[in-house]
Amino acid sequence: LEKPWKEALIEFGLTEFKMSAFANECGEFLGWTMATRQSCLARFLNLMATHIEAYAGASDYKIYPSDIFKDKKPDPYHFCLQNALLAADSAVEEFWFPTEETIQLVLDAETEFYKEAVMWFRSVKDCGLDIFPRVHLIGVNGITFADSALIVQLQAADIVAYELNQQIFKMCR
Repeated sequence: LEKPWKEALIEFGLTEFKMSAFANECGEFLGWTMATRQSCLARFLNLMATHIEAYAGASDYKIYPSDIFKDKKPDPYHFCLQNALLAADSAVEEFWFPTEETIQLVLDAETEFYKEAVMWFRSVKDCGLDIFPRVHLIGVNGITFADSALIVQLQAADIVAYELNQQIFKMCR
């Protein structure tokens, strides 16, 4: 995925593909024609379909208190962090056998969410999730953060996170 993704970035004159900037026609996407926008998104989605065997995002907004989305749109980072922790826990449960190996989650280095992500991870690691009491992240060693401009897989995950957030927000209306 890395080589063709980076080639597509160069072709479209981008340093990275950020779905929120694309959707809001700002940043590097400012002033693009509809034809260029459609071509660009199609190119990246096609790369994802071709090079990523499986990717998923899910969250059941009904498990949250009814007023959680009252004043603001839910942020995609929170849902993807939740989903990453649940997926890691499921993977460990399904494939884990006692070894010295552990899982390290790599998350986008969004500074506005860093502190929350670390606190949430530690809380889940220590106590489990109230809404998912069986989740304890056994075998998940920790989380680390990387710049999405350097890690194309995080850019692909950003597209999934953005679209997941859009679907959840539609359900919450």
